Amino acid sequence: MDYYLTDKIILRNERLFYEDKLIKNHNWHLLLSDYGWGKLPTKLITLLNKQLDKPVRNSLFGCLDCGSEGDCLFHCIGYSFKNVEGDEIDSDFIRNIVSEKITENEYEEIIMIYRVLQDTGDFEEQWNPYDVTYEMFTKEILLDKSLYWGDIYLLSLIKKYLDINILVFYTNEFEDKHYYYPLMETYNESLKTIILLYENELHFTLMGYFRDGNMITLFTDTTIPCEIMKFIK
Repeated sequence: MDYYLTDKIILRNERLFYEDKLIKNHNWHLLLSDYGWGKLPTKLITLLNKQLDKPVRNSLFGCLDCGSEGDCLFHCIGYSFKNVEGDEIDSDFIRNIVSEKITENEYEEIIMIYRVLQDTGDFEEQWNPYDVTYEMFTKEILLDKSLYWGDIYLLSLIKKYLDINILVFYTNEFEDKHYYYPLMETYNESLKTIILLYENELHFTLMGYFRDGNMITLFTDTTIPCEIMKFIK
């Protein structure tokens, strides 16, 4: 069965076609741009290429902006499951999972981080972490995308509740910093893996890898590119 991602891009038997022509390694970045896929920042491509004895001529790593409006983190994770797991996982589903499962101890750990950020003037949310109780955080803050955007500090909980690995690469064009962002979480080879790109301390996009005619966004231990494995094992 054909799934039309755009009027020209077709997913057919787990391979991507552009007007009935199979998309290939040399042109994926040109043809999938119609859907929103683009290449990683050049310096991240260089970082990943350094992990190979012989880098490919056209990097197969892509990034996709899955949406903003306070939900970029949740949109990226939801999209990675799309057309893979069968179940539809969207941003509201993920917010509800976190809201239902977060314990008081986990709340205390994350709220302490937010209070430190508040003290240093680095807290970006439109609420005061000193005024929020556990009940308020779980029932109001987490579920309101206008109040809570989701951030790097929430990733360990999402990883735990969805039973997945989450890997993050960091890029900051203003400070010229580009690197693998360790989350201090143990990689579990039996779990599926999502790779995120954290941009300029503000925005998450989804990383994918073009292989065998398809853009992979949810990896197994055998499909994670070897460049990525160099950072986690």
